[in-house]
Amino acid sequence: ARIQKVYQKLQSKHRQAGSSGHSPDNQEAFSGVLGQLIEKGQLSLELIKANITELMAGAVDTTAVPLQFACFELARNPSIQEMVRRQVQSSWASAGGDPQKALQGAPLLKNTVKEILRMYPVGITVQRYPVRDIIIQNYHIPAGTLEQACLDPMGRSEDVFREPEIFKPTR
Repeated sequence: ARIQKVYQKLQSKHRQAGSSGHSPDNQEAFSGVLGQLIEKGQLSLELIKANITELMAGAVDTTAVPLQFACFELARNPSIQEMVRRQVQSSWASAGGDPQKALQGAPLLKNTVKEILRMYPVGITVQRYPVRDIIIQNYHIPAGTLEQACLDPMGRSEDVFREPEIFKPTR
């Protein structure tokens, strides 16, 4: 319901901008990249609506899935859960209500998140195009070549992690 109101407001601004003509006085009607695409007619409001909705839905998945696995692993490992809980409580108490400071004082929480993402990666691969030629372990990779790393096999490889199947945020 709330997102519908945002879209309606955006459509209303779009109509007002169209009826009054494009003038320098109308610059505040749209701001940012999306606004520029609308003004230039390069992106319809329907496409913007679809893209924003998709991005929001994707953000839910990328947050919810690791959170579920964190709950799962912490429930399976109550001693680790207790260590994380104590560290978070202690850090929060000494942070004076500053969430950033509290997070800095809870490295085990950060390591738990990293361990969850190692064991249960949200994405399948990480892809990059090097901007210049590079050599990695005697392999020459020309600039502009698509390089991919498969996250799940790498996160569960004994060549990379000792006891990779064990949830161990203290590693």
